[in-house]
Amino acid sequence: MTEWVVGETVRFTIPSLPPSKNQLHSIIRTTNRPLEFKRSTKYEKWLSESMIYIPTLAPKQDSYCFMLTADFYYPFNHPNGRHQRLDCHNFLEALCDAVARKNGFDDSYIKETHATAHDSQEEKVECELAQIRVKDA
Repeated sequence: MTEWVVGETVRFTIPSLPPSKNQLHSIIRTTNRPLEFKRSTKYEKWLSESMIYIPTLAPKQDSYCFMLTADFYYPFNHPNGRHQRLDCHNFLEALCDAVARKNGFDDSYIKETHATAHDSQEEKVECELAQIRVKDA
């Protein structure tokens, strides 16, 4: 297991949920052609609207990685006993894309993520983005 040293950290809240990874793409089917995947308009709309809430975290060194912690708040336990089937880990792909785009790095630099769902009537995402580096042996 990799041990990280945590550097500079920023916290922020986005007042809406990202689209699930199941809703990120529109599939374009054309006869006699391979399937074409295009980012969905729902994804693009959420991405542009969420950018104003995400602060920048400038990397402190040439070799950098990030850790993203996300607490997703949404109603999933209904009074009638039914459970709303939303997977908080499916929200991470769009959230990582947004954070990386805003901060000017590729989302492959996000090396560790933590996602937690909280039952709430208010939909939002509370995030913590930290620069990390591998702990020296």
